[in-house]
Amino acid sequence: MVVIPTRELAKQVEKEFKESALYLNTVCIYRGVSYITQESALSRGVDVVVGTPGIIIDLINNNCLKLVEVQYLVLDEAGQMLAVGFEEDVEVILQNLPSER
Repeated sequence: MVVIPTRELAKQVEKEFKESALYLNTVCIYRGVSYITQESALSRGVDVVVGTPGIIIDLINNNCLKLVEVQYLVLDEAGQMLAVGFEEDVEVILQNLPSER
């Protein structure tokens, strides 16, 4: 899972995954796209989730995103995320991850 502060950066990161790791099923989640589309992609199963904190929390709360199998977490642009007020959101995400990752 890659948590990133903006949709533009999330799209760039997803593009890099899709171009460099063709064997991984990647989904990019962010606000401004239909929840149904994103929920559908997640329900099919994915290897990598790239997303912004707010939508990640929304999908966790709606039981559409389950983090029990997350092995790696990347906080991309962590300084920027904290600077724009995502500290609490990051904490919520961390609390939903398995302790072993």
